[in-house]
This record gives sequence, C-alpha cells and structure tokens, in this order.
Amino acid sequence: RQSSHLAKQKFRRFLHSFVVRAGPFAISHSLTPSSADSLGPLWPAVLQFSNRNIPLLESRLSHSKQTMPIVSNRNNSRVGFVCVRPNSRLRLRTPSDIDSAQLLRWKSEGMGMRGKFFIAVGTCALLLGALAAPSIRTAAAGSDKSSSACDRACLNGFVDQYLAALVARDPSRLPLSKNVKYTENGQPLKLGDGMWGVANGLGDYKLYADDPQAGQVMFMGVIKENDHPQITALRLKIEKGRISEIEAIIARSGGPNTPGKPEGLVDKPIFNEALSASDRRPRHEMISIANSYFEGLNQVTGKITPFDPNCTRVENGNITANNPNGRGMQKLSCGAQFDTGFSSFIKVREGVDRRFPVVDEERGLVYTVIFFDHAGTVREVKETDGTILDVPPPYDTPYTFLLGELFKIQNGKIMRAEAVLLPVPFRMPGVWGK
Repeated sequence: RQSSHLAKQKFRRFLHSFVVRAGPFAISHSLTPSSADSLGPLWPAVLQFSNRNIPLLESRLSHSKQTMPIVSNRNNSRVGFVCVRPNSRLRLRTPSDIDSAQLLRWKSEGMGMRGKFFIAVGTCALLLGALAAPSIRTAAAGSDKSSSACDRACLNGFVDQYLAALVARDPSRLPLSKNVKYTENGQPLKLGDGMWGVANGLGDYKLYADDPQAGQVMFMGVIKENDHPQITALRLKIEKGRISEIEAIIARSGGPNTPGKPEGLVDKPIFNEALSASDRRPRHEMISIANSYFEGLNQVTGKITPFDPNCTRVENGNITANNPNGRGMQKLSCGAQFDTGFSSFIKVREGVDRRFPVVDEERGLVYTVIFFDHAGTVREVKETDGTILDVPPPYDTPYTFLLGELFKIQNGKIMRAEAVLLPVPFRMPGVWGK
C-alpha cells in the first residue's frame, strides 16, 4: 500500500522539502498538514555522510531519554535512514566520536536501493508502535518566546559541535546565522581567525551553564592551541537553530599578570547540581545577587553581598579565595576578603560593559562578562582593621582586566565563583553592550 506510485511521489516531495545544515542539528521541513497526513505518522528519511566508517547515529527525543535508531549499511555505504514525523521538527544528537559526520541535503536519490528503503519503512513502523511519542521539538532558539525549545541538551550540543569544528579548524561545519558575530578577548574577528588557526585539541575539564529562555550557553574548559593548554570561557547565542553570537575569552598560559594553571581546573560537582524548587530564585534576583558582588568591590564592603561562609573563588585555575594552602588573603573566604576593605584600587565597570548573558535557574548559575579597571592612582589601601597596605604591582599601573565569571548561587548566597580573566588595554571599550 505504501509503495504506490502516489505515495512515492509524495515521499520524494517530502524529502526535497527537507533542509539540513552541516553538523548534528536539523531544522524542520515544510510539509502541509494534508500531505503530512497522507504520508502516515512516522516516515524514514535519508542521511548522507562524508565518512564511510561512522557508527550509527542517535536521534534523541528532546522530551525524554528515549532514542530512535538509524538504519544504516555500515560496511561501505554513506547512507543511513532516520525516522521522522511529518510536520514535526527534528534534532539529531551525535556522539563526540563522529563529529566528522556531515549532514547534507536530504535527497530522494539516496533511496535508490529498494531493499534498504523498505527495511527503513518497517523499522519506523515498529518504532512508532513502541514509542508512541509526541512530535519532536525543534532545536531552534530565537526570541525569549521560542528559545525554550532549545533545552539544556540542545544548547550543550551546540557547544560540543562548535568545539569539534574549532579543533578541526573548519567553521563551515557550523550552523551559523548570516550576520554571526565573533569576538576573541574582546576583539571582533572573522570566524576562522585567531584560535581557529591553531586549535588542535581539548582538555578534560568542561563546565556548562545553560539559559534556554535566552537561548544562550556558556562553556568553561581547556582548549589546546598547538598543544598549549589554554583556559577558555565561551558564550554562544542560538537563534532559530543557528549560532548568532560567539564570545571567547582565553587566558593564554604565560600571559602577563595572568598566571594560568590549567591543571588546577578539576571537576566541581556543585556547579552541576540542580537546586530544589524551594532553593531556586527568579532570574532577576539571581542577577541582582551576582551584581552585588561587583557592587561590593566598588563600594569596598562585604555587607551588601550575600556570601556563603565557605565561598571559594577560582581564577584561571588558581584558588584565590578559601584556599587552605594559599598565602595571606588567599586563605580567606570570598566574604572575609570583602570584609577587609581591600578593593579600593579596583573599579568594576558599570552599564553596558557589565553583562549577565546566561542565567541557569535550574542549577543556580549566573555567567557574567565584566571589566575591572585599574587606574594605578591608588597606591595604598587602608583595611577595615586599620592596617595600611601598599598596592603591589601590577595594580599600581593603568590596565584593565576582562573577565568571564561564573557564580553558583544556592539558598540565595554565592557559594562559588570561577573566572577566566586576562589583561587588556586600559579602559578598552566593550563591543557587546547595546
């Protein structure tokens, strides 16, 4: 019944209406309800790969952990089938060991082998009966109204895809918006320039923060540049299933005033722990708490920032607060440091250059991008206990820090702070503020 001439014609039109970008993400097709209904509830479509030796892909339902297998000839064929729903949107998630897979345009010519076609039809029919699943949601993330369709797994998938393309030094693998914007350490660059010319590997440390409402995701980890491990903070914005903004902050090892310690970056389970419902705060309150950290620095006080007594801070892999093996101020917790009144030589920039682009309400994470200006004019600091301290180099000369800093907020208090920072020209303007 399904192999009738009319059904095959409709199926060819169905395949031709499908467009898939390079990489592991797919966007929806444009079938009308009438033609979709006539095609049935679940149907095979064809994938083509650039590599013959690729394991089976996995199509993950965005609302559950169920998976939909792809039928593929793994001996010497570059063609595989995936089951899709007409009038639905599809997201494909690929394991990291097949990042070289290229999803090309869906073509009816790929159905040349009749036997494989009917195997795929049968598989889809069996799968439909087994799952009885609702329509697959889209990976697109645009405005706040629709960005929730790109959930945590979807956003993290974009990061993984970006990192794979970066290591391959091939930005053409990415689903990019027409006017995608890319900066590296605050400098606008053409995508493919900068670290794209030297990246050749990834470290083990990986930390994600996801904001489905805003369609934005943050990644902290280690990226190798010609085998040199570099601590990196990365932010992506996803709009309509494409990457529209890329902001990278890289604290390159051996850079001035930023002694990076990639080996000091170890897994911190607290960043990945979901908060209980009673523990969660609305996003505006989370932003206010994170902002109070910078206001505490500017106002030289610890009284306005809600710190957990055991708050720990890590900067470029170095524990700079609540470090039992540290020296002087490093031994103190975040709040105890603020209470000393040490920060009179720091001016945290305000306005559009103090941004909070990623708010992960489920895990209590806020990612901020800010500038610390050091004018060099404050030569000594009077602490709250009356102690007078000389401001040491390099803080006695004009320069600015660019920071990407992530806060963990639990019970309304800052538990952890982790930052990637580097010096930039004094009062260098930001390029992301509106």
